[in-house]
Amino acid sequence: MKDDNRDSHDNHDNDLVERIYQDLRNGIVQETIKPDQKLSETTLSRSYNCSRTPIREAFKRLQYEGLLLTIPKSGTYVRKETPVQLVEIEQVRTYLEKLAFRLAIKTITPRELAEQAERVEKMKHLLDQPTFSPREFSEVHFAYHRGLIEASRNDLLCRTFDGLNLRYSNLFQEGAGTSMDVVRTSNREHALILEALKAGDCALGEDLIETHLWKHKKIRNKYPVDL
Repeated sequence: MKDDNRDSHDNHDNDLVERIYQDLRNGIVQETIKPDQKLSETTLSRSYNCSRTPIREAFKRLQYEGLLLTIPKSGTYVRKETPVQLVEIEQVRTYLEKLAFRLAIKTITPRELAEQAERVEKMKHLLDQPTFSPREFSEVHFAYHRGLIEASRNDLLCRTFDGLNLRYSNLFQEGAGTSMDVVRTSNREHALILEALKAGDCALGEDLIETHLWKHKKIRNKYPVDL
């Protein structure tokens, strides 16, 4: 009976840590919790009616993902990426997608190709609407890029991609603060990348991905770095 009670208590603690972790992660990604914002263990423990231990466990997971930063004798803060770090993330993402394309040529299924084509058409449809929704477009835009990554059949590549997206989700906010001409050009590039994938043209696909992810980004104008 004691073992059963202990197991039940452990499960409750694990569930609580998971809930705190998910709540904080969603808040950081959606920016309801702002970059550089200090997180208080005391305040959070009161909010969740728990000790500080589950809060600290959730903090550890978020620190591992690069979302939080703990400064000795100061506290725990939401990490704010520097301009150089943002450039580094975009560089790594570019090479990840080029690798994914190379692998996906051999592994992508007809169904996955059809799903990618549907996403391109969905983005085109959203661009043709009288009122453009950056959030809805970004959801499909992310699904397109995540679809290419998944088609690589490389779990480590997928996890690395997801980690980068968590640290800088705004990379996928295509359309927010961007001219519509640039967004339309971006979606034409999506279609060209898909055609290169269907044709099995690795060199063309990698060139298109580099252009798509790197050359048009506003970040390149502010922080020029050669690939």
